[in-house]
Amino acid sequence: MAAVQQLKLVTTMREAMGLLDQAGIEARVLKGLATSELDYAEPSQRRTSDVDLLVRTDEFDRACEVVEKG
Repeated sequence: MAAVQQLKLVTTMREAMGLLDQAGIEARVLKGLATSELDYAEPSQRRTSDVDLLVRTDEFDRACEVVEKG
């Protein structure tokens, strides 16, 4: 079950990052998902429950619109 939840979060993160990239909005993945994807051989070993993205303050509103319209 945890692996399925992790896969859903990774899929959500990749979709959001793709949308932001297409819109020309620079973003970074933070905290749990970044750690699980970069530091663990098996990402499901590092459980997380959300997707944390960092965007520039002046692009925040537009980033929200882009991801919500997805």
